[in-house]
Amino acid sequence: MSKEVKLCAVRYDKDFDTGVLLHKVARILRLRDVKLAGVIQNYTTTDRVARAPMNLVNLQSNSVFKISQDLGSESKGCMLDYQKLADVEGVLSQAITKNVDLIIINKFGKAESQGGGLMSCIVDAIYSDISVLTTVRAPYLEAWENFHGGSAMEFPPDERVITEWYSHLWELSN
Repeated sequence: MSKEVKLCAVRYDKDFDTGVLLHKVARILRLRDVKLAGVIQNYTTTDRVARAPMNLVNLQSNSVFKISQDLGSESKGCMLDYQKLADVEGVLSQAITKNVDLIIINKFGKAESQGGGLMSCIVDAIYSDISVLTTVRAPYLEAWENFHGGSAMEFPPDERVITEWYSHLWELSN
């Protein structure tokens, strides 16, 4: 494993709750004095239902961004509210200019696979020499691989493996 790879994605299956995993990783890294920024998905219902509202929690302020729009219970379309996601992008862009060690971006999903969403934040973090952790699932793997061109690592959804990856990077930079 190359200890210099600063871009990592956790591969996960459709029904896996990445929010729980990423919150665990963030908690572990904070205990190690890693300066974090980013957003992690947090559902507003106790049950992960297909049409549950989508929220992102800001890791620096704990503020919550509702990024879904209510299209009605019969709707089959994408619930993502691109304007609200743009607000999140602005907050992350500000965080990138601060002295942070790691940016956690909830996911590399449909919007990012089409060149939008939080893609610019991932790019800005990389150009600012900030490590990036995100998640990706099967429908977006090809776009993810095209985006990073072999310069990223992929891990299973295991907080130990992820925190070890980052611990190696942190040791190299300190």
